Amino acid sequence: MQGRTGRNASTRHNRLLSQLSSAEYSQLSDALELVELDFKEALCEQNRPILHVYFVIAGVVSVVTESHEDAVETATIGSEGVVGIAAFLGARLSPHRAFMQVAGRALRIGVEELRSAAERIPRLRALLLLYTHALMSVIAQTALCNRAHSVDQRMARWLLMTHDRVDGANFPMTQEFLSRMLGVHRPAVNLAGRKLQGAGIIRYSRGRMHILDRRGLEGASCSCYATVMELMLSARPPRRSR
Repeated sequence: MQGRTGRNASTRHNRLLSQLSSAEYSQLSDALELVELDFKEALCEQNRPILHVYFVIAGVVSVVTESHEDAVETATIGSEGVVGIAAFLGARLSPHRAFMQVAGRALRIGVEELRSAAERIPRLRALLLLYTHALMSVIAQTALCNRAHSVDQRMARWLLMTHDRVDGANFPMTQEFLSRMLGVHRPAVNLAGRKLQGAGIIRYSRGRMHILDRRGLEGASCSCYATVMELMLSARPPRRSR
């Protein structure tokens, strides 16, 4: 259950919100609620109305596209991004499911309040548009990765992206969950994990993943990791004129 812990939240550890000036942020802050988000908590459901938009502060969100037979992760979102961006574009229903892969917190805002704020604050609107473009590019890159690269490479990329968004070098993870996110059978994940463990790059025990060798993990990943990071960092508006 989502627990509201404060209104008029001053926390600005979301990278998009941190690019607003104090004056710009003050026009938005009254509508923001700081919420704690539990492991596996759903933020939006596929083909269901979008009620809130979340500026993530901590934790990791999995964005999953589902069919009657299967589900696959198409993006992950951390403190660099926003969940529910489709509502900003005018969509009423969510095109995917988003839930907490790693528990955290976010600044939550109602859909109509966000749209109104974007009309009043041009820089916020520019940030959201650029982020939308970056996220669409990330989803396309993920589709390419799923088609072109090995399970070993994709697992390394996924672990790197999760590691980037958590505090410390270990986080909760099950092989069953990872197999669902990568869209492969569990034996393939087991084999890829054993290879990484054998190389001394990771250690997996009792439902927790430990990153032992970050540089080694980067070497085991495909180039999609660097491409995705560049795409997310590109979500910046033009510099203000002096």
